[in-house]
Amino acid sequence: MNKGFTIAFLIFSLFFIFIRIRDTFFKDKVGRGVIKKKWTLHALTFIYSGVALAAFIEYFVVQRSINLLVSGIGLVLYITAVLLRNWAINTLGQYYSPHIQIKVNHMLIQDGPYKVVRHPIYLSIIFELLGAILIPNSYFSFVLALISYIPLLMVRLYYEEKELIEKFGEQYILYMNTTPALLPIRGLIKLLP
Repeated sequence: MNKGFTIAFLIFSLFFIFIRIRDTFFKDKVGRGVIKKKWTLHALTFIYSGVALAAFIEYFVVQRSINLLVSGIGLVLYITAVLLRNWAINTLGQYYSPHIQIKVNHMLIQDGPYKVVRHPIYLSIIFELLGAILIPNSYFSFVLALISYIPLLMVRLYYEEKELIEKFGEQYILYMNTTPALLPIRGLIKLLP
């Protein structure tokens, strides 16, 4: 185990924990609205924390050489995730909530990253978790995230879409038909001249 990499990984882990706690529980949440399926945030936070902890433990228990290319890909994914999430949260402004919550006077936002995908925050969370797991080359935890966290996130996405359809009706259905949920292939093509 490389001592320098281990120290860098520990510093990154502390930063990772700080960012996740800040974004989930302490981001400004202005406005009122009804929270739906509150259990999804709790379940996602629990599984996310478990997968992140598993990756941390895996790094120290499983003795493997660190592939710096994999670590670099993980770091790029993680940085991309933080930037994307901040852009998406700032674009939502007062309508941001870590919960499934339609706020009073809620407007459908289709600017910024929402031109490219309907759920850039969910995409950023996937990038963040997978990136953080790849940095220490925690491959077992990577598979664990794919089979536990991401499917639960898709369930939450489904519930959120139902609420958005109920609130915005045809306007949201049109948005669904023209903008992909997570994979920005069509969205990126739309941005080309």
